[in-house]
Amino acid sequence: MADKTIEYYSESLSPIIRGILKKMSEKKINLTDKSLNEALTADEDFNRLFQATCTPVYKTSVTNRILPYIDMLKGYVSDKDLAEVFLMINNGSDLEDVIDTILGAVSGQLIKSDKRLSTLTEFVESLFKKVLTTQDKMSDNLEDNIRFVEEDISQDQELMGNAEEIEQILREEGIVFPGKPFNKFMEAFDSKIAGKKDRLGSMTESYSKIESELTEYKKEVAQLNENIRKYRQETITDHLTGLNNRKYMDIKLAEEIVRFGRHGQPFCILLMDIDNFKNINDIYGHIVGDQVIKHLAEVVRFHVRKSDFSFRYGGEEFLVLLLNTDIENAVRIAEQIRAKVETTNFTLKEKSFVITVTIGVAQYMEGESVESLLERADKNLYNGKRFGKNRVIG
Repeated sequence: MADKTIEYYSESLSPIIRGILKKMSEKKINLTDKSLNEALTADEDFNRLFQATCTPVYKTSVTNRILPYIDMLKGYVSDKDLAEVFLMINNGSDLEDVIDTILGAVSGQLIKSDKRLSTLTEFVESLFKKVLTTQDKMSDNLEDNIRFVEEDISQDQELMGNAEEIEQILREEGIVFPGKPFNKFMEAFDSKIAGKKDRLGSMTESYSKIESELTEYKKEVAQLNENIRKYRQETITDHLTGLNNRKYMDIKLAEEIVRFGRHGQPFCILLMDIDNFKNINDIYGHIVGDQVIKHLAEVVRFHVRKSDFSFRYGGEEFLVLLLNTDIENAVRIAEQIRAKVETTNFTLKEKSFVITVTIGVAQYMEGESVESLLERADKNLYNGKRFGKNRVIG
């Protein structure tokens, strides 16, 4: 099949080339690389053949490289997003654009999943609270009933004791006492007390069982809540640094923009990058590079408030979200981080080195998007690199 295809395109190409050369000869155009290239580019027959030759190869190459990943995403990413990827391949889109579309679809799905998990967590917690409240009320009611029956039995026993005492006094005084009816009354009253005691025993047993089940249920609820908390934490955490990951950053920035619309409180971001990090990896290896990244994460974590958020933006880049902070204070915090980083001395095999960071700072402006905010911070970071690195630009 491949040989036939080559023969077909070869036979089709020959007359086109001969025709082009003939036209160049008639027009007395000197045959050079440039003149031939211009003639080929301008020839419609050659362009049609070129497209017919290359497009199937492109589609086959891209499809073979992308298709296994698309198959894995079926059922997770929406059919609409996958259809868009196939359309891009069929239209001959650039491979990087195809991959960006796939990554965008996956990122969007991750954000949706995280939001659904948050909603589910809130629902489960609300449901658990309601069930536990109901169980507690049932337990309290049963305990009140037991207390009531106990008091009732105690009163009955007291009345029965008084009746027996009265009977004894009457007999001693020689007063005629209707013994038979009284005995029947006492037997009936004693039977009633015995019935109440049986009921009390049953209620006490039920109460003990409910209390035991409720205690066990509370343990299971606490464990389930802890499992949900750990799972959610894992989905938003960068495992190397322990900081929040890029996916969670997208969520928090979007949330903060919404909150800004309601309350108008300023917030800023710090976008920082380790200077000359590639040299560190090349000279000392990726293990040392990872240690440098972890050290910067610790510095960042130390210098920001608990109410702020720190993220690993990607590779050796970090982003800090400073809440209720204006640009002046954000620059001050960024400068503290920069100064602390450059004072750290890394020692390895009798060799030591220091690292520096460049930080771009941006304050959110009303009405702008997350992308615009990140772009302004990235531009400041780029200018910091261009002007010599190891500096803060805001």
